[in-house]
Amino acid sequence: MFISTYSMKYQPFCASIPENAIYRHNGFEQALAKLSFSIQQSNIALITGVTGSGKSTLLRCFSSKLKQQLDTPIYLHHTSQRSVGIMRMIATSLGEEPRSYKDRVISQIITRVSGFKNNVVLLVDEAHNLPKDALIDLRLLVCSSEHELLNLKLVLCGQNRLSATLRQDVFADIISRIPTHVKIKNFAGENTQAYIDHLLKGAGVNVRIFEPEAISAIHDSSDGNPQMINKIATLCLLAADSDQSKKVGIDIVKNVLDNEELF
Repeated sequence: MFISTYSMKYQPFCASIPENAIYRHNGFEQALAKLSFSIQQSNIALITGVTGSGKSTLLRCFSSKLKQQLDTPIYLHHTSQRSVGIMRMIATSLGEEPRSYKDRVISQIITRVSGFKNNVVLLVDEAHNLPKDALIDLRLLVCSSEHELLNLKLVLCGQNRLSATLRQDVFADIISRIPTHVKIKNFAGENTQAYIDHLLKGAGVNVRIFEPEAISAIHDSSDGNPQMINKIATLCLLAADSDQSKKVGIDIVKNVLDNEELF
């Protein structure tokens, strides 16, 4: 496999790379700063972007930052269930045995969080799948005047349609409490080049494997989407390894794009 062929320490183009190998470009650092600002100024933060743009990677790094601050991040991603299921997941993550009814579970959460000195931050990934009742109850949990002394925060992270959902009148209280909207975008051309080089260097590769024309073709075909770049780059490395080529040129990329199912 190409990992041994190119003397890599690990597969560079996947979601499970070491956190210190993540490509933290200027836009990424700005997004982290906006998240921190939102949590400091309010109880709710919002992240949106297209599939594969790096939202979950941002949450991963933000979670680590919270831990460094001695805050408690709680990551939730099974979000296509009703409010009582979401509340039970939160209670379980806090070390509680969830009770039977939603109101009792919410009381459990409030009692448990009241014992924390620092923030408890709910990181809700795939938030575009949350049903209406779950969104409303999450807002009430973190923003109700009854709970205003709790250090409980909420980060909603989802696809762009989450923004349209939150613009509905019923969610006006959520929108009004979001200081800044973190919008994750695909890479521009120069970022795609830097992204590929950075990931390869992190995996221990000190020579340029992808030729400039190849990277341009990968960028154009992926629209600068990190997830699609990873997929195409991996297929190109497999093809180059099969051809016993030390470089990924434009011909290899074209062959991959013409013969592989990418979408």
